[in-house]
Amino acid sequence: MTLDRIRELMLQRKWDQALEVIPQLPDADRIEGQTYKGIVLSKKNDFTTALEVVDEILSEEGLKASQEFIARVGKILILLRMNNYSGAFGEVDPSEQLLGEMDDTERADVKRWEGHLLSTIAMLQIEGGNQHKAIEYYTRSAALFEDVDDKYEQLIQLVNITWIYRAQGLLDEALEYANYQLQLSEALGEKRYLGWVNFHIGFIYFYKGQLDQAMHYATIGGQIFEEISHEEGLTFIRILIGSVHRSKGEFDEALTYYQRVLSSYEESAETGHSLPHSYCIALRDVGIIYLYQNRLEEAIESLQKGLSLHKTGCKYQFEHEITVANLYLAHAEIELGDTSRLQKRLEDIKETAERYPWLGVFSKTTEAYILQHKPRSKDKAKAQELYEEALNEKFDYQLELFIQVNLSELLLDELKLYGEEAVLQELRDVLGRISGTANKQRSITSLLWLYLLQAKLAVIEGDIELAKGLLDRAQAIADEKGLAFFSRKIVKQQKLLSNQLEEWKALFVQNSTIQEQIEHLRLKEYITEAVTTILEKRFETIRKFKLV
Repeated sequence: MTLDRIRELMLQRKWDQALEVIPQLPDADRIEGQTYKGIVLSKKNDFTTALEVVDEILSEEGLKASQEFIARVGKILILLRMNNYSGAFGEVDPSEQLLGEMDDTERADVKRWEGHLLSTIAMLQIEGGNQHKAIEYYTRSAALFEDVDDKYEQLIQLVNITWIYRAQGLLDEALEYANYQLQLSEALGEKRYLGWVNFHIGFIYFYKGQLDQAMHYATIGGQIFEEISHEEGLTFIRILIGSVHRSKGEFDEALTYYQRVLSSYEESAETGHSLPHSYCIALRDVGIIYLYQNRLEEAIESLQKGLSLHKTGCKYQFEHEITVANLYLAHAEIELGDTSRLQKRLEDIKETAERYPWLGVFSKTTEAYILQHKPRSKDKAKAQELYEEALNEKFDYQLELFIQVNLSELLLDELKLYGEEAVLQELRDVLGRISGTANKQRSITSLLWLYLLQAKLAVIEGDIELAKGLLDRAQAIADEKGLAFFSRKIVKQQKLLSNQLEEWKALFVQNSTIQEQIEHLRLKEYITEAVTTILEKRFETIRKFKLV
């Protein structure tokens, strides 16, 4: 019996078989074998016995530095499995000291365990908000696992790097590392890992706004997970497919997928057991759909439940997801007219952004959205400034579209008041980016935002009939799809249209150059082209297998 055989059984998740053969290891491998025994027991959730096994090793006298190092790193892995991060991090310094005591030959024998230690140090860097250092440690860890031909652990480090890049909005870099994962998982030949990698790639494409590619990889991942009956993997695939439908404004289909996720874990939620990340995300995304359906109180309830569980009941906490929930809660509460908790939400987001600087764009966006809906002009001016700053910070297409739409609203109001060419130029740039996002998305919600913006531009041009026609078309789509949020905004715009008609006509006469500037900058063409593209090339989901 060899250590390689033990690792092979662990990779295949054959825990009982691994425990049976560990005693057959030669005496020279006893310490490492017992450490694996502790790790395997932790995989079976027998944490008490797992810790007893490694503590018994550490209590032995006469251990070599390499042997004690292996046992300490094994203890770190067990504590991480228990979500005891403070305990795990407390073992880092003693482990590093042991590593420094070894000569080159002894250290070469523990490369695999040094890789685990470096991965743990990377987690410490993330906790401290130093993502660049975390990537450095994960990269070094991956290199060590590559040296010992441990493709699985190398894959895990690449996953970690991918998620850091994804969380920072560096989606091209994230996709590059995800493709490395795909190569490794294919070499491993383990379908479970191949399913997860396809999910990761699909998720990145979703954040890039390439919904057809996202659905393609979700379909592949779903087929794999369905074939091996991997329910947790299927719940994440359902979240991804639901999110694609949600982004397209196909809310009934999205709710079907989200509800399937929620029903899978109802018993765990009721009994207080630890919940998967997908459960908390499903609650949040259901809340976002309720917001667009103008079911504001239900939206707040679902968003708040998802936020609370994410902080206390989910296995893993992802600060990005918590921040997104807070942003949409602020959105829903403003729509409802309840401003009592807005300052607290903004403080929570700012506090998170201090720890994780790449989330500063959410802080700026939330503050801007709150200021935008205050009555004073100076607040709206500050909101516009914050939106403009946030728009220069790349993140994902959903946040960019949110910023672009709200900034356009402020710019249109400014154009109405002053008619300056500089405002038109900035509006042109923002609308160009919206059309680009919409062409990627090809969604109902993007189409409705474009109709609303185009209607406002038509009024500035003095083309009242076009504005009315656009609003009527938008209203018909919103009513058909049950998008009450948009219906309410459209009705409000239709009322304002008649009330403001004389005012805007007078403005148009006073600023006769506005028409020429609009024609010169081709603002109408930017939006019209995007609308046409969505209507003509709208992506239709092809279900290759049934997940719901």
